[in-house]
Amino acid sequence: MPTVVGDVGSGPTGKAASLAPASEQTAPMTKTLAQGAPSDILETNRTILQKVSASAAGSRAISSLTPSFDSAPTAMTLGASGNYIPYGGTSAIPCTLRYVVDQSTGTTKRKLFVWVANSCFDTTATSGNYTYTTQLGTSSIPFKVNSAQVKAIGDAFLDPAGTGNDIYDYDTAIYGKEYPDAGAASPGSGLITPQGEIHIYLVDLNSTSTTKGNGGTMGYFYGGDNIQTGQGVTDTNQKIMFQLDAEMLGNPTIDGSMPTSTGSNQSSPPWSLTTSYWPNQLLATLAHEFQHMIQFYQKQVKNNVTTGTVTWVNEMASMVTEDFVAAKIPTLGPRGAQFNADGTFSYTFGTGALYSIGTTSAYNDYGSRLAFFNYYYPTVGLQTWNDPTTGALANYGVAYAFGAWLARNYGGPELFHRIVTNANTDETAVTSAVNALNGTTYTMPDLLEQWAAAMLLGPYGNGPSPYSLISNNSWTYSPTSVQYGSGVAQSFTYGSIDPSLYRAYNYVLNKVGQTGGPRVFTTTTGVSSIPARAFYYYTPDGGGASSGTKSYTVTVPANVNFQIVTVPTP
Repeated sequence: MPTVVGDVGSGPTGKAASLAPASEQTAPMTKTLAQGAPSDILETNRTILQKVSASAAGSRAISSLTPSFDSAPTAMTLGASGNYIPYGGTSAIPCTLRYVVDQSTGTTKRKLFVWVANSCFDTTATSGNYTYTTQLGTSSIPFKVNSAQVKAIGDAFLDPAGTGNDIYDYDTAIYGKEYPDAGAASPGSGLITPQGEIHIYLVDLNSTSTTKGNGGTMGYFYGGDNIQTGQGVTDTNQKIMFQLDAEMLGNPTIDGSMPTSTGSNQSSPPWSLTTSYWPNQLLATLAHEFQHMIQFYQKQVKNNVTTGTVTWVNEMASMVTEDFVAAKIPTLGPRGAQFNADGTFSYTFGTGALYSIGTTSAYNDYGSRLAFFNYYYPTVGLQTWNDPTTGALANYGVAYAFGAWLARNYGGPELFHRIVTNANTDETAVTSAVNALNGTTYTMPDLLEQWAAAMLLGPYGNGPSPYSLISNNSWTYSPTSVQYGSGVAQSFTYGSIDPSLYRAYNYVLNKVGQTGGPRVFTTTTGVSSIPARAFYYYTPDGGGASSGTKSYTVTVPANVNFQIVTVPTP
């Protein structure tokens, strides 16, 4: 049986896990990996509310300003022209309103407006045509979106039928609303007046990229768009909105590469939100960015916190949101678990990935944040972001792995509701939520130790909390009543996350380990260089099995906790 001994201090005698360190091989990567929002946007979101005025008491007063919108909200009809100001930009980009969903009922107004940059829209496509337009070699926009694709992404976010089967209702059921209802007063000085509207802009987010339509920044939310003009924010669009990359939405390929001349790497139909890689990833991005939008209101505005949430907590919440809703959308989600042969969602890990890259195997390294965790956990701590050597993808992997473990042991969607809506903006947002929901008194080092042991146990992590996250099963959160901010009660089922089923992936060198699971080292030389809120796996005897009675002496630096994990020999 596996054994975990908690913090046993510095430099004790003991046995670590007997797991072999993984060697590496070149990975058959054919697509560019997706990046999150640029780090400068993330940092600006943390401080943007400091630009608006505050009363002497520290709370933002109700604004008497009248927002000047791009065009009057009531006058925005299909085909209307408008302008989009990108983050940090000074020149407006011409856009056209291409799709509207009106889910208003009674006195509640809820409308979605989908805008497309004029340069990114395919005017030649007929209605309902899901084919793509590519102008490789002749245009700076290799993929343009058409009206059918715009409708598909809009309906996925807000279902015109009002059934609640959409990203809007999934996310708000967990976290609450993204802004007050239409007709309410401005929630604070300098913030726009609530209109009951959300806007999605499909634009060219990777204008300088050499791999346009094949990776890069998929989308982002910018809190500055919530702020009125005249408040020191020159790039505000004065809308509750986020932006997505139009070209990745238009890419029809199954594996996320560029189309071949024969179309052999395209799905049938030739473009689909389910089977085309980047469009499917954009569904997850919608859920991800919507969490950022909701958290900005729930924590920074509603709780009057002028300093934003630290990046790793905010991004962890967005990635776990992708995890919660993956089976409903459906997408691969941050687990990277493939769909079953019949197209249904897979809660357990298996073979035969729908988005296969190279030789099909028991691994799906390239679509999962866990593969990044397996490689980068000892070099990027939870508190760092966008490390200049490893980049943000390493941080996404580590933060998601921690959040996925938290969700499966300490309260699922209810826990993350509390993390997102409490008034804390650092790691205490996590510890306070865990302790309030579970009646515990854990510190962050306590949670870090539990998480580290659970991820190492792999398939043996099949016991009670805090190690119950890995076995081939699923977790279901079923509320007994309507949840936060949504008119429809939602249940969420999310699957197993066994790290041993993912090879460690170094995306900088494009190399993967030859065996699954986190890297385990045979020396302790790296312990002294691990950053804050990180850990390091060490095994004696060169990773081989041990039997009988043995003694080991391990010396660790000050301020580094040490625990012992033993697992049976396979």
